[in-house]
Amino acid sequence: MASVEDFALSIVNEVLKEDDNDAKESFKARSKDIYSMSYFSGIRPALAFAYSKAGEENIKNLLKGSKVYIKKVDKGYALYAYAIVKYLKEIEGYRDLSGKIDEVLKIIENDEVRLTSKILNFMNWLKLFSEAKIKTKE
Repeated sequence: MASVEDFALSIVNEVLKEDDNDAKESFKARSKDIYSMSYFSGIRPALAFAYSKAGEENIKNLLKGSKVYIKKVDKGYALYAYAIVKYLKEIEGYRDLSGKIDEVLKIIENDEVRLTSKILNFMNWLKLFSEAKIKTKE
């Protein structure tokens, strides 16, 4: 099993393969603001916000390996929510997750004490690696 840091780095490297620079920059911005929102307001409200911007179907399509065609800013939200769901599937062992918001939030609610610190740690690594690797327009 990959370490949390290695997994976060692999997600950022996956985002770097996107053709759309605006989506990459949006992911970088989301890695900062959703981490802060999660830290201060809770992971479930922050994820619900990301889902509201991205759309559940887009996150499910990313999990299936499909392309998504949405506004550039919304794609950053979709990529970020996808990263969290993929973390839950591959690192935390919730393999049957389809990406539906209700099942994701229920899993976090049922194991909130343990998962909160683990997801925040993963989010922090996403933030650090996206800041280090994703260039922004000047």
